[in-house]
Amino acid sequence: MKPENSYKDSELEEEALLFARYLLDCDPPREMVSRYIDTIRQLGVNTVTTSDEHILNFSVSHPWSIPFLDAATGILRPEAALRKKIYAMAAVLEASPRYSECFLPVNLSPLVLFSRLITNGFTAFLKVIIGIPMLMLIGKGKRAND
Repeated sequence: MKPENSYKDSELEEEALLFARYLLDCDPPREMVSRYIDTIRQLGVNTVTTSDEHILNFSVSHPWSIPFLDAATGILRPEAALRKKIYAMAAVLEASPRYSECFLPVNLSPLVLFSRLITNGFTAFLKVIIGIPMLMLIGKGKRAND
């Protein structure tokens, strides 16, 4: 387990870039990365278990896994460090005038709204179905290595 002050800035910078790409599919400016680092340090968002640390390490090493692990932890471990850090990055981006519009509601026709609801629901379902076994395997792998 790492206390929040033991994370190197370079580790937090990498997280900030990956989580911003996950949330908005773009690289944030340096200012947003710095805000993310400050937010993580101020809030004391740190890994609280070895499992949390392993999930974070896996997600940073395998960025493709972030959507699946986020979905799975949302169901099974809502207090996981991964989720807290993704929320922190979302808050930093949402508070920025540059990205705030991405988080505001959009007026849609009922048909478009319904089709997006179906599409997003199905996508979320698939992420959970893939993410839960992934989360369990990551946990089993860590216990085997302890």
